[in-house]
Amino acid sequence: MKDCPGTTILMNLSQFYSACLYDLAADFDQVVDHKYAPLVWRSFQAKLGRFGPAGKQKKKPLEKDVSAAWSAVDSRHHLCPNHFLNLSEEKPDTKDDSKYKVDASFISNKHRKTIVSGKPNWPYIGILIEFKRGGTANDPFDDKLDHDPDATAKSRVAVRGQLMSYGGRLFSYQHRVAVYLLFINGDTFRVMRWDRSGVIVTEAINYVRTISGTKALLKVTHAFSKMSLEHQGFDLNVTMLVPRSCGYQRMDLLALPCNDGLDYHECMFDDSSAMHMVFTDADFAASFGTLCKDGHPLLHVDPSHDCKNHAASHRASPPVIPLLSFVRELFKRTLVSGYPRYMIKIGDRHYLVGKHIFIAFGLVGRGTRGYVTLEWETQRFVFLKDSWRPYYEGLEQEGAVLSSLNDKEILNVPTVVRYEDVHYTTGDRLEQETEASHYSPVTGAKSVDDSNSSPMFSPLPGEEAELKKWLQSNTEADDPSEIYRKLLATSRESVETESNPFSEPVEAVTMPEPLAGPSKSVPNPPSSDRSGGVKRSAEEVEREDKWTQGHGLRHMVHSRTVVKEVCLSMTEFTSSFQLTRIIFECISAHHEAYESCGYMHRDVSAGNILIYPVVKCSNGKWSIYWRGILADWELAKHKDKHTAMQPQRTGTWYFMSAYLLAHPASPTTIPDELEAFLHVYVYNAVRRLNSNLNKITGFMNTYFAGYDLDDTCSAPTCPSSKRLSVVKSATLQSAERAVVFSNPEGTVTKEHHVNQLIAELLRMFHARYVVLEYREQERISKLARDGPHTPRREPQTMKLDIITENGMERNAPPKNWSSKEALRLQKEPVILSPPSQEDDELAGSIDEHLGVLGLFFTFLTEMEWRKDDVVPDRQDDIVISRKALQATQVTGRVPGTTQTSKSCVVVNAAEETHEHVSENDVPTPVADAPAVRPTKRRRKDPVVQTAAPGSEGEPPVAGPSTGRRTRSRSAANVGAVPNTTATTTRVTRSMSGVLPTRGGQRASSSQGSGRSNTVSRTASGSGGTRGRTRASSRAGPGHEDSDEQGGRKGKGVAGRSRHR
Repeated sequence: MKDCPGTTILMNLSQFYSACLYDLAADFDQVVDHKYAPLVWRSFQAKLGRFGPAGKQKKKPLEKDVSAAWSAVDSRHHLCPNHFLNLSEEKPDTKDDSKYKVDASFISNKHRKTIVSGKPNWPYIGILIEFKRGGTANDPFDDKLDHDPDATAKSRVAVRGQLMSYGGRLFSYQHRVAVYLLFINGDTFRVMRWDRSGVIVTEAINYVRTISGTKALLKVTHAFSKMSLEHQGFDLNVTMLVPRSCGYQRMDLLALPCNDGLDYHECMFDDSSAMHMVFTDADFAASFGTLCKDGHPLLHVDPSHDCKNHAASHRASPPVIPLLSFVRELFKRTLVSGYPRYMIKIGDRHYLVGKHIFIAFGLVGRGTRGYVTLEWETQRFVFLKDSWRPYYEGLEQEGAVLSSLNDKEILNVPTVVRYEDVHYTTGDRLEQETEASHYSPVTGAKSVDDSNSSPMFSPLPGEEAELKKWLQSNTEADDPSEIYRKLLATSRESVETESNPFSEPVEAVTMPEPLAGPSKSVPNPPSSDRSGGVKRSAEEVEREDKWTQGHGLRHMVHSRTVVKEVCLSMTEFTSSFQLTRIIFECISAHHEAYESCGYMHRDVSAGNILIYPVVKCSNGKWSIYWRGILADWELAKHKDKHTAMQPQRTGTWYFMSAYLLAHPASPTTIPDELEAFLHVYVYNAVRRLNSNLNKITGFMNTYFAGYDLDDTCSAPTCPSSKRLSVVKSATLQSAERAVVFSNPEGTVTKEHHVNQLIAELLRMFHARYVVLEYREQERISKLARDGPHTPRREPQTMKLDIITENGMERNAPPKNWSSKEALRLQKEPVILSPPSQEDDELAGSIDEHLGVLGLFFTFLTEMEWRKDDVVPDRQDDIVISRKALQATQVTGRVPGTTQTSKSCVVVNAAEETHEHVSENDVPTPVADAPAVRPTKRRRKDPVVQTAAPGSEGEPPVAGPSTGRRTRSRSAANVGAVPNTTATTTRVTRSMSGVLPTRGGQRASSSQGSGRSNTVSRTASGSGGTRGRTRASSRAGPGHEDSDEQGGRKGKGVAGRSRHR
């Protein structure tokens, strides 16, 4: 998969039984009636078998036929002991605005009275089940020898994205370490175990054709039913709260308004006498409202305790602690009807949470979730971050880094309360680690067993033919267990014969060798059914030769961190002065952390700069002040560590320096971090300040979300507007036009302080690139001068002779025309002039923080700023550039600052998927580029329809707004990505033959309006409704469907192959 490359481990079922089902199917033959598997097979055969009475072949079943067959067989035979099959393909959960509808699931019998039949019931699902009608087109994986297990066909990519969306949704509702998924593709099944690093998946096994295949399926469900909750993937450090519990009812009470609370906006108090003492007296606030008074608890110590009459049982309950109003409002938003509430235990403390206010995109990755949580023992609201961090030697926990910063009293960083790597509660396992990453060829300690002792699944010898004969001569009421018993006996005799050293050896059916591609020195054996092999392109040959299963897996460990500060989004600032001050405070925090503790943040982004409203006293005057907080130190690295700590690149593409985008193998330096602050400043200014940009979509694409392609190595590199603004010039530009900020009234003036500050910052960073480019040229010249010279043949040259006829020159140029002068032929490359003294000084000023800090301080203290000069958020449609995210994985490229690049491209897809960047990536606007007409083909799938807005604040999709258009049949192949209209169309020409235009550009897909991504802990939901999609046909290198897409079902949605 392009979105999560190298995160699949193909494992034969026999090893999967041991590695992922903990050998719990080993006793199947001893504890299960020998007639059970044959009878289940007979039922499946009657519903889904290929042959009917008298051997007449049946039609291929539809997807609904497959799900109906499973429902009927489960009703009769109970396929998963102690669980029941819940079909949910028609209706979503009532309170789930995302409208995700997984086909089915196995749910424990203890929840039978709780669930709503016919709906997913996400909080109670045990194992996910997805049905397809069958065929290779619906299978996202391949079982081919020496081949990448991830299929690349668009329809198959879409199926994997759909499966991942369901797994991600289950992770969002439940607190899990792993998710099991049963994929039923007609008459075959695969078992999958998903975790935050990737997926372990079995080969496809036919469970209808033979009793052995049915038995293989039943052993899976048998093992799953015996697995403990922890083995099933549940985190037992978390307990679901029931409505009658003490904690649940206390959460309802604390969500109500408090008369003593304060508004959170910045202001001065003329009279502080009316303020509650919790705001003015730190000692009083420390003990006010806590769980215990004089050593006696005022509520149940265990918040999960059943408290039938909460008010009567706790007449002397702790008083409600007054807060700034936004904290209680955020907490109230998490108490969503229909969404479970949980108690999370960290050390000796209990934290009560509702729905997350932030969740990272995607199933594979760090999976960060943010909660405004109630700390039970203190009855205070704090912020809990639940994530999966990279787990490699030398990497520090975020909590440990914050503890070091707090010990040094570094300002404007979070105050850590509790942190831990989460442990299992039972067994001999310690930390909750990802299992799939143990099979990484780079860092893993385990490997897939591809030896003859662990073959792929195969039925008994002759079983299929014997069962086919039996079906033709028996009815559905007949018992096939006797014929199966005979086949087993024959098979045992065959095994005993094979063990005779004088008998003919039988070649075993072995697992494909997934950990090594075909060797270049040893050719593959020819196919048995043809004389020649399948013709492959050179690119395919090279890719498969280099292919190694699991090369993209990252080893992760489950981590939780609790901090004191509950913050607002950076985009909540109310003036340009406030924006400038907050950025200044965060640069100061970065400076102090580096100088005092030696830590570099390495992920400066808009999502990691937050606003923390506090009540403070200065010169005897009380006020509410908005402090800047530099958060998320998860990727921080000590300056004394000079080697890479993990195999993948880290950072947020949007805000990385132009140098790091062009040189991804280079370590992050202070100038790179300071440049990231500049890009964050520009990003927020563009979104919340008026400017000469009529729409910010194009600029956001070409400066933040997009990428250019470096022709020297075909790798993504710095977006065009960022390169033009910082590397090629010192002017903020969009499409080679200066970007100028103005007052809300629209008065565009370069005298606006934001314009002046950005201009000064760009001068500093542009000087750096001038110096770097000159140094690079000097280095190359030195290598050419001092390096070894290899003799080479002079290239042959050709010159056009003037054609003559009858002694007369024909088509001769004018005599006064100089070809050499006109063509400006040069034998030597252009030599750059040495940087000026000013450039050297400016470049040196950003080698440390003080130059940039001094500039910000000067603007803040010596200039008068206008108040309330912001406008409503101008952020448009949301889309994330997948190629940009993947680009952070690159570990090497051709050195040099200058790029020969193609035009800037933004991939129109919403993914986060393989998180080699921070989850706090902010949303990317939809590309302002012309839609590409896909190749015309015969229509086989439903026409794409736009997904409806989901619970996570996705805006409604705008319809097309450009000239006359007709829909192409091949539009069925366009991806229904979130917040974008599937408008890849055929554009009809006017009578004059001119294409419809808008603003001088080719007609393009329209934009809607979107809400900002509240990375600051204010957005709720799972990162958007990603419907089942086909791959998008928009331009972009290596563009495929998002791994995170899929999930929404419904009539007419692409990727839903109903074939009616």
